[in-house]
Amino acid sequence: MRDDIRKVSVNGDQYQRLVEDAATLGIDAEITARTPGTGGFTPVPKR
Repeated sequence: MRDDIRKVSVNGDQYQRLVEDAATLGIDAEITARTPGTGGFTPVPKR
């Protein structure tokens, strides 16, 4: 396992379990929303 990952961004509300699992590993997972009207992969500006 990589110990240098501290934060990840995930898209959508179906990833709540991923957020919870990441928290148990000490990783901050942030749920982000897709811009309405976009489809497929859309890069999100770095936060």
